[in-house]
Amino acid sequence: MDIFRSYWVLALLALIVNVGTFTVAFMNGKSAVMSAWPKPEPVRDPTQKSPHVPFWDFSTTQIESLIDDLQAEKTRLEEREMAISKIETRVDAERREVARLKQEIETYQDELIDRITRVEESEARNLKTLADTYTGMPPEMVVSVFEEMDDYFVAKLLSLMNTETVSGIFEQMVARGNNDPAKVRRVASLSERLRLLEKQKKYSDPSGRRARRQAAQHNSTFQGRKSHETIPCKDLP
Repeated sequence: MDIFRSYWVLALLALIVNVGTFTVAFMNGKSAVMSAWPKPEPVRDPTQKSPHVPFWDFSTTQIESLIDDLQAEKTRLEEREMAISKIETRVDAERREVARLKQEIETYQDELIDRITRVEESEARNLKTLADTYTGMPPEMVVSVFEEMDDYFVAKLLSLMNTETVSGIFEQMVARGNNDPAKVRRVASLSERLRLLEKQKKYSDPSGRRARRQAAQHNSTFQGRKSHETIPCKDLP
């Protein structure tokens, strides 16, 4: 046992024991430190989208009620838009129908005015022929014929005669009646009718017919605008 008595041997053994103890303690400490050290996050693929995580994932009665109210409001708005669309479609159809009727009325008006014009022109030619015939007759005979006619027709014939002929006829009317008040009143009535017929001549000439046509078109346009303004819209919810 002399080897254990040597100073160097004892020092070497102490060194070995110390190194072993330190090694065991170091390994235990390393394991504890590694277990406590936070693990690094895995590397994420940049091409993949991160899952959406809401900041809340709870549900309450108030939130569910709000969702129901919003859904009901959305449904009501959709129904209102459908109703408005139907009304617009109906209004467009009514406007097209009004435009068609307006065109038909204007066509009928033009045809009626043309027919009236042709009748008036034919009547004017006939009256002018009669007026020329009566102008060539003696006033006494003309008065005898006029006594069998109404004042309106006589006035139209007189309006186509010259002033000298009309004066002779009126003079003969009064003279034949021996200043009878009835005959005088008839001459006065015929004179008033002549005045009115002269006033209406400018309305009966071509420019007057054009004025009537324009007035009829203006009236139909006004009625069309009025009908557009009074279209009711009562179907909105």
